[in-house]
Amino acid sequence: MDLRRLLLTFVGLALFILVLFGILAHRVAQDSADQQQIHTLSLLAQEQVEQIDHWLEQGVSLQAIIERKYEYKRAIPFILLDHGTVLNAHNFNDAASSALSAYVSAMQDEQFSGKFSLRDKDYIWVQKSIAGRDIELVLFVEKQHPAESPVLNLGARLIVTGFIVIWIAIWGALILFSNISRKTNKLEAERRRSDEQVRLLLNSTAEAIYGIDAQGICTFCNPAALHMLGYTRDTDLLGKNIHQLIHHTTADGSVRPADQCALQQVLR
Repeated sequence: MDLRRLLLTFVGLALFILVLFGILAHRVAQDSADQQQIHTLSLLAQEQVEQIDHWLEQGVSLQAIIERKYEYKRAIPFILLDHGTVLNAHNFNDAASSALSAYVSAMQDEQFSGKFSLRDKDYIWVQKSIAGRDIELVLFVEKQHPAESPVLNLGARLIVTGFIVIWIAIWGALILFSNISRKTNKLEAERRRSDEQVRLLLNSTAEAIYGIDAQGICTFCNPAALHMLGYTRDTDLLGKNIHQLIHHTTADGSVRPADQCALQQVLR
């Protein structure tokens, strides 16, 4: 029973560790994916900022730049601000409005990238300023989930491997426990059979025989011993101190201390 309890405790602890590892692996993978996406978006924003600055250096007006729509190679929504005023919001929609709100709120804490959610979708935004000008470019994209993240894949493989190992360990432990239980039951049955044979032999003999433990407590008595000692039931002797029952006095009736009893001295 103790082995089963230990096995269940081990299985529960192992499952808890696997679940905890899976959660941590997913969080690490998500954070890694977010940082990678922010880095990629920052590179694209820097490229666009440098292009806009180049056009401004050539004397192209902001309005003309806006009308060109920046010739984006990727359909990534953006917001262009001049002194905090929105000049243009490419693909302007609720997501762009939320990105702008997130950007304005984050700028109060001097952040230049962040995340926001809208209609069960998550977005990432980055901001880049044009050097020497009060013009900012805000790009935002839908957040990617790390379905193909190496960290997440490694975590999934480890979890699956862990479950397989635990399953094999459970079956191995059950087989081991079954073998131990079978051998224990066999030994116990043999001991009971041996005790029964000895009891039958002692009960069938005509000699009075009783058994005591190291403390002088009666553990066995046959019918002849009961008859000789004047008892009718074995419960009158079993579990009782023999010295107090039959060795407590000498032949002349005086009290015999237990430490002076020959039987007690033999036991010690």
